[in-house]
Amino acid sequence: MTSGTIDSGIPIPASQRMEMESLLSTLVALKGGRGRIIEIAGAPGTGKSRILAAISARAQRMGFAVLNAHYAESVGPENIPVHGGSPFSGAPVPTNGRLLHEALGALPSPAGDCRAVVLLDDFHWSGRGGADLLEQLMRRTAVVPLLLVLTHRPKQLPPALRSVLARGVEQGTVQRVDLGPLAPAESARILGMPASDARLLELHRLSQGVPLFLLALAESGPDGAVQERYAAPVLAEIARLGPDELAAARAAALLGGRSFDLESIAAVTEFGVPRTVEALDGLLQRDILRAVGIRLSYRHPLLRRLVGQETDPAWLAAGHRKAAVHLAARAASATELAAHLEHCLGDPLPGDVEILHRAASEALLTDPQSAARWARAALDITPAEDDGPRRALTTILATAVATGGLLEAGRDLLHALRSEHEALSPATIALYAQVEVLLCNHAEAGALLGAELARWEHLPEPPLETVEMIVVESLLAAIDGRPPAPGRIELALRIARSHRSELTEAGALALQGLGAALENRMDAATAALADAAALIDRFTDLDLAAHLPYLTALAWGEALACEFHSAQRHFARGTAIARKHGRRDLLPVLLLGLAVTHLQIGRPSVSRELAREAGTLAQESKARHVWGFALAVEALGAAWAEPEQDTIRLAEKAVTVLQGDRFHWALAAPLALATVARLRGDRRRAVMLIFDTGGGPALEELPSVLRPRSFQLLAGAVMESGRPFSAPADPVQTSDGWASRAEEVARVTGRASHRAHAGIARGHALRTRGELEAALDSYRTAAFLFSSVGMTREQALALMAGASCASAAGRADDAASMLQFADELAHRIDSETIVGFLQHLRAPETDSLAMAELTPREREIATMAGDGRKTRDIARQLSVSPRTVEVHLSRIYRKLNIDSRTSLALLLAGAAGQSGSPAPRAAGDEHRVGAW
Repeated sequence: MTSGTIDSGIPIPASQRMEMESLLSTLVALKGGRGRIIEIAGAPGTGKSRILAAISARAQRMGFAVLNAHYAESVGPENIPVHGGSPFSGAPVPTNGRLLHEALGALPSPAGDCRAVVLLDDFHWSGRGGADLLEQLMRRTAVVPLLLVLTHRPKQLPPALRSVLARGVEQGTVQRVDLGPLAPAESARILGMPASDARLLELHRLSQGVPLFLLALAESGPDGAVQERYAAPVLAEIARLGPDELAAARAAALLGGRSFDLESIAAVTEFGVPRTVEALDGLLQRDILRAVGIRLSYRHPLLRRLVGQETDPAWLAAGHRKAAVHLAARAASATELAAHLEHCLGDPLPGDVEILHRAASEALLTDPQSAARWARAALDITPAEDDGPRRALTTILATAVATGGLLEAGRDLLHALRSEHEALSPATIALYAQVEVLLCNHAEAGALLGAELARWEHLPEPPLETVEMIVVESLLAAIDGRPPAPGRIELALRIARSHRSELTEAGALALQGLGAALENRMDAATAALADAAALIDRFTDLDLAAHLPYLTALAWGEALACEFHSAQRHFARGTAIARKHGRRDLLPVLLLGLAVTHLQIGRPSVSRELAREAGTLAQESKARHVWGFALAVEALGAAWAEPEQDTIRLAEKAVTVLQGDRFHWALAAPLALATVARLRGDRRRAVMLIFDTGGGPALEELPSVLRPRSFQLLAGAVMESGRPFSAPADPVQTSDGWASRAEEVARVTGRASHRAHAGIARGHALRTRGELEAALDSYRTAAFLFSSVGMTREQALALMAGASCASAAGRADDAASMLQFADELAHRIDSETIVGFLQHLRAPETDSLAMAELTPREREIATMAGDGRKTRDIARQLSVSPRTVEVHLSRIYRKLNIDSRTSLALLLAGAAGQSGSPAPRAAGDEHRVGAW
């Protein structure tokens, strides 16, 4: 058996690997004449049979006689000998499965070197003889060289067997192994997906950690159909049910994914209560259904789905109508009734349309997909002449489809609505414009909002929903780098306060803060955003689900104002609300904002995964701008996290997706490509990308918030190369010129992060002129400013530049302390790229001095660990325990100021280079890694 699979090649969970190794080690004990009884307990689908298969295969390879037997309900055990000859001395292998108990119960004393392995699957079906057999074997195991492994489902284990096994465990004659649900990390390993992948987490949740169901869900078709190889074991279990049990199981499947009660099952089956009770008892005994208080539920949702898929459609339609009638008599909600009515509308009844309409309205905020289904079902049975109801239902349908992420379909429905009914509500118009914005139709969205706002803004009391249109219009302006139109914020605040709506007022204040941030009025932005946050934080998720653009405006405003931790909190909350309430239209936007904040505060790996999910969702919904921007952020996250990642391709794809779009923030994509190119050592490409994107050396076409870092990069490129770049349009191409431009932008914006970038650029300029002490002070100040706004990655880079400068100035102590702090920050944010830069800065002589502090045994272990040997291999070679090796490694890491084997290998390579033939450092190498 390999470390990760059994002989069938199916991955096994990490939580089961140690158990598997322990079970397989019993085969070695058996060879020495020590028998054992092992019970493996687990729910269906947890891998019991898989483990038996692994034990069987290993036992046969070791030369043991192996007897496999599988118990079936009601017909007794059916054994299938898989090894020729008689495994038991004096006891021939029975050809009739019913004689298995007699054969095992009559085992004689061991003769010669005969050893046997007996594997009994589904032992809970063994009947009365099973308990007697176990009693005998528990007495004989000590003298009979037999390994007996049995599996069972705990919830279906008869009391007699449960008692015997419990006593055996207590006495030490039986070893129990419980197969519990998978952990999320184990599900990720089995499916080969990242642990943070949203789809993986959803699959894990839906599977409830059952391996069989996890694989079935992961490989199910677009319509949810389960592949035959996964459905067959479950359907075989259902096939053994009696007629009444099968009807009750179908009724339970029909009643829905939540719990249900006895009366509802009786109503659908029409059995009457006593007969229904008997049928349900059988399902409970077989663990198909489980009791949830006084109600019932399926053991697993996938089991319910499979039963429903195998049920005759005509029976289902009739059953749904019976269920609807029964629930209506119990005053069930419209959503409970609609879940049944949508399946039986071939012969609609009076009142069906009204119920479906009400259910669709109620579900609009919490479950857009269900709302869309019910609205369509109601439209299908609404007469064409009923214009009012059809218009209302179409509005619900369009809203549900659009907010559910089908942007083009939603846009088409909204367009048809406006063509047929010009006077739409402000909320519907706001959604229509929002969809156009997400589909990159900015001109259409602007024209639509302008025309509609003109109809409402001059009224003495505009409706509260008018603020929704102002929010979307202002966000559209922000996408193009403009603050909200003059007077719009005041109008929104006036409307909100006149209607005494604190939530709407919070949305207007968020816009005020966003607009002030775009105009670089940072004090006003901070105050307005703080007021907006104080109001918004009072409301529930359900309140905000109806006004998600308010939270979106607040979070993006905070991000622009460099309030990254507040922005992260609000983006995270918005993302959770969007997931919970099915808002797939804004989910990619919120995920993207969360990715940006994680990137800014220095969590590149998290940023990469969030941006990847945002991009996938945006591509599916045709939100091209969001997709392109997400690709750029993913490329940056990957570039800062792991230098080996294929980040150039990602960044180039982002530029291609946004090609030709000249909206304000589209320019972030080529700048991301410039950064990635710079990280990969292509300085020339990075500089030319910045020049081209910015419209020339002055970078006038770049958003002001993106200029300081670009000027910093240019100043660093000059420092690295030692000469200015040729640019006929601008003769001032020295690092001093770039630093002055960065400082000019920072004075205008007032942002601490911009002053920090300008400080780095000035440090590069001073260092280029040889003024190392002044450059060092500039780098230190920049590091402090980055720390003040939580930009950990930039702080580490500023410290790295300072360490390089201090080293060049001969200030070894300053260089060492800054290098150590930068290394701590780089490991804190898990940036292998910065760790690599810092390793390059570490001087070989420093490496050798540090190695000299190690004891001889520590140097020996360090050398072996640095060569890539594992702890247990080192322990075996040195004849010490693995724990001793780990203690030595901890001391080594502490003495060398490192925290990983990768760092140890790099340090050893540097030290070896000094004593041997070091790879020569290219001229300016220290400048290159310090040029950030």
